[in-house]
Amino acid sequence: VNVDMAKPFNVFGSIQDHGSRKGTVHLNRGRNSIPAVDFENAPGGEGSNHEIDPSNPNIVYSAGFYGTISQTNVKTGERKNIMPKTPDGVDKLRGQWLAPFILSPHNPKIVYHGTQFVHRSMNQGASWEKISPDLTYNHASMKGDIPYQTIFSLSESPFKFGLLYAGTDDGRIWRTKNGGADWQEIIKGLPFRKWVSRIVASKYNEGVVYMAQNGKRDDDFGVYLWKSEDYGDNWTSIASNLPLGPINVIREDPVNKEILYVGTDNGVFVSFNGGLYWETLMGDLPNTYVQDLVIHPRDQIMVAATHGRGIWAIDVSHLQKMNKENLRAAALFAIEDAQLPRGAGRWYMNTGKNASISFTMDKRMDITINIRNKSGQLVKEVKMKADSGLNFYEWNLRDENGLVKAGSYKLELKYGTHIMSQSLNVLPYE
Repeated sequence: VNVDMAKPFNVFGSIQDHGSRKGTVHLNRGRNSIPAVDFENAPGGEGSNHEIDPSNPNIVYSAGFYGTISQTNVKTGERKNIMPKTPDGVDKLRGQWLAPFILSPHNPKIVYHGTQFVHRSMNQGASWEKISPDLTYNHASMKGDIPYQTIFSLSESPFKFGLLYAGTDDGRIWRTKNGGADWQEIIKGLPFRKWVSRIVASKYNEGVVYMAQNGKRDDDFGVYLWKSEDYGDNWTSIASNLPLGPINVIREDPVNKEILYVGTDNGVFVSFNGGLYWETLMGDLPNTYVQDLVIHPRDQIMVAATHGRGIWAIDVSHLQKMNKENLRAAALFAIEDAQLPRGAGRWYMNTGKNASISFTMDKRMDITINIRNKSGQLVKEVKMKADSGLNFYEWNLRDENGLVKAGSYKLELKYGTHIMSQSLNVLPYE
């Protein structure tokens, strides 16, 4: 799954036997009230990665079967096959069903593509150069009708152009610091021949890289999740308390450097301390195989692609406020401005923006939320059972008589003998 930088942003994904789809995510009713998304056809096949030019959301790169790659201008409908040519002396290019390709964080016109080689284009796929040797074991005994011994994950450091990492389906991990002129294998201390499901160069520290492996294709359902602080020379497990189950993807939070997310065969998990401890982020998400995760860098909405249960979205802006001080303490976070709907009738329910309240508690307990107007009069009282950790409450801007008036309000959260408070602004409909 991937997203573009359009306003509102679009989600791209693919569905077995049904091609690729694109859907628009509207946040006009608030970040906690994302409406159902109507999906339409998009470039790409039934098994496709997507990359969207961040400087031009009309330019979409997509995959076909076994490593083919295309570029489409969705505004004009023009489509180009930009698959690299097979190098001289090579029988054929081996591409995975979901072959990886990425746009450089340094220049979106630079494209990297993985077969058994790493290919690089400096001109949006118009021409390519092979910048690596065969990075797989390339054993004849391991070849068959379905491509194997291929690159499955690619990542380039946002800090340095040409600092690239590549992981293969047959368990090899490689690094180049000079754009492919020299490659070093970085597998010290790692299990042998485990499928590299994702490799991610950190956006916060040049030497940090994360890597997930899984062995389920060999009936190994162990948890393999690693972090390196020295460009992959040495790896430390950050699997910690993650439950048994293969890991398919790891992502850094784009705002809070301590937060990591993983998608596994059992769902989504989050760590607020760099992988020392993990917590479930399931909520009402079904217990299902999570293939991919992406966090929108502008709108802070995380989108998850599942196997057979569709695409899901969650607002992670609340999670980004978490730190070691409030993770196990009581805290009431600042409240984003709410906005009244156009009217009170049912025809206007798709306008306006509810007040989304988030807070943490150090243990499970009964609490009371009171909302008062600027005169101190109580307009809303809510009693609820709060959980240990992060909690949410969404106020629909109504009291017992209907919609409240625009203005300034005060929210008080009472627990035991303590009171926390935050201001709350309700804007008129524009």
